[in-house]
Amino acid sequence: MVAIQTVIQRPWELTRQSLKELAYELEKNNFREQNLRTAWQEVKNEEIAARIIGFIRQAAIGEALIPFENRAAN
Repeated sequence: MVAIQTVIQRPWELTRQSLKELAYELEKNNFREQNLRTAWQEVKNEEIAARIIGFIRQAAIGEALIPFENRAAN
């Protein structure tokens, strides 16, 4: 989809009208804004939890710090 490419590569080119059209197309395909917000928040919570757990385990038992991407994937 051209709009998605524009969002990724040239977001400054998006107009209010093109953003509305993109939101409509996303909603039409079951990508509702509230669901996207919830999914984004859940990912952010996982990142926070993975960082905190990593630091605590490292400090408490000397476990090596594992890169965030690896901890989150596990």
